[in-house]
Amino acid sequence: MDLKFEAYLSPTSIMDSDNRAVADYAMEAVKDADKDVLSKAVKLYYAVRDPIW
Repeated sequence: MDLKFEAYLSPTSIMDSDNRAVADYAMEAVKDADKDVLSKAVKLYYAVRDPIW
């Protein structure tokens, strides 16, 4: 993990980023995204937001 992002990517009491199911969901959500991080961020945002509505 890039140390400058460690504080933002580390698990917390409300974000289970170290949970295998969470990581798998995130990887599945961005699998068809372009290689740039913005494209991946947008895909992940919609993957989390859309099931709510």
